[in-house]
Amino acid sequence: MAGFFGFGASAEDKLNEDREDSYRLAEKMRISKEGDAAAQRSIERANQIAADARKQELLQSATDSQNAAIEKGRTRGNEIFGNNALGRISAGRSADLQSIIDQRRSMASTAGQRTNAITDILTRREQAQGQQQSLSQNNQDILSMRRSALQGFNSQENNALREQGLQGIQQGQQTALRQLRGVQAGSGIRGGLQAAQQAQALNAGQAARGQLARDLFLQNIGQKEKALAAFEQSSTGIEGTQYARQQDTLSALEASRRAAETEELGRKTGALGALEGSITGAEKSENEKQIYNQAQANKELFGKLTTEMGYAGLNAAQQSALMQQIMGDMQAKAMIANSNK
Repeated sequence: MAGFFGFGASAEDKLNEDREDSYRLAEKMRISKEGDAAAQRSIERANQIAADARKQELLQSATDSQNAAIEKGRTRGNEIFGNNALGRISAGRSADLQSIIDQRRSMASTAGQRTNAITDILTRREQAQGQQQSLSQNNQDILSMRRSALQGFNSQENNALREQGLQGIQQGQQTALRQLRGVQAGSGIRGGLQAAQQAQALNAGQAARGQLARDLFLQNIGQKEKALAAFEQSSTGIEGTQYARQQDTLSALEASRRAAETEELGRKTGALGALEGSITGAEKSENEKQIYNQAQANKELFGKLTTEMGYAGLNAAQQSALMQQIMGDMQAKAMIANSNK
């Protein structure tokens, strides 16, 4: 048992001394066993005091030895499992991964912005919509002419129609007078009757002139009605065409806006999703690394405690065996003393 794991050498020396003391005491008791009872009781009390002191000394020695074993086990555990002996992995975020996240964050911040091409298309659509709200020059000219025609015949047209009508009346009157004169000459009509008949023919011409004025007035009214109907038809047709074009350009503008907003939203959503995926993946990886490192630290701590307790357990077993041997020797000493009484 001496020198086992370096523990208990001092206790064995004391055990040998106790044995020698026991032998000497036994010899003295054998020599002086015939002494008086008072001397015997004095010896027994001295032996008891010595035994108690020896027990206390052995208990303290065992305690010191156990503390030394624990400290030695702790030192050995730190030598084996200290300084991250089982290894660690870097739990931080790599520069490459951080660069990817930064790029995705930058893309997410601009992904929903409207491109110059989309802006140009919408601007053109808006300009076209504005242009459709005003009449073209051709339509303006058509409506202007239709509006002018609402006044009916102009002075030149009225004069031309009047001259044409008067010319016809005059020609008719001349023809009627020639025919009347021929009839009068053949019939021998003379004098007042002849003048009266010719005056009647002239009055018919005058009546025709009056009728011509009425006809021109009514014809002008008809012309105005036709012009008004033509103006209404042209105005309705132009407005209908313009409205249809406005609706077409408005629909095209709305469709372009919706398409632009949908495309912008899609790009924004995709960029944010990619950013979220990168961040989530990075955090998951970092968390797994931290868990791994904590498990390594726990293993190292367990190794240190196991080593410390192992040394303490070996020392305790050694001290227990030594104490049993000492107690056996003390019991033997007591038996020898009792047999010599």
